[in-house]
Amino acid sequence: MYEEQLAESEDKIQTESVVNSETKNFLLRKIKKLHQDVEYWDKKYDGDIEDMNRKIEHLTAAWEQQLEQLEVLRARRQVELDAERELREEANLKAENARRDKALLKRQNIAAKVLQRELRGYLKRKAEFEALNPKKGGKKGGKKKK
Repeated sequence: MYEEQLAESEDKIQTESVVNSETKNFLLRKIKKLHQDVEYWDKKYDGDIEDMNRKIEHLTAAWEQQLEQLEVLRARRQVELDAERELREEANLKAENARRDKALLKRQNIAAKVLQRELRGYLKRKAEFEALNPKKGGKKGGKKKK
């Protein structure tokens, strides 16, 4: 009976030893596979990070270039707006000067008409006065003797 138990126990020990050995081998293979996976994912992570950093640098450089171009375009637009505003102001000034010149010419024409009318009236009255009072003799005043 003890021999049977001993044989049974040795059989169980042998089975447990085989199971333990297979479990140990399985776990060692699993650990090795996990280490390989960790190395793969570390390399992949590092590669992805490098790719992302290159993309970020590229996009940053492109953004800075576009920002510089935007500043150039803004400056050009400001120059265009200033020139346009200056042209409008010049046109407004010319229009204002033309309006003033026209008003001045109108006042001058009115003044000339008034002067002409007054001169005609004066000449008419003078002619009528001379017709009523003809001059006697020649010119008065002549040279004085010394």
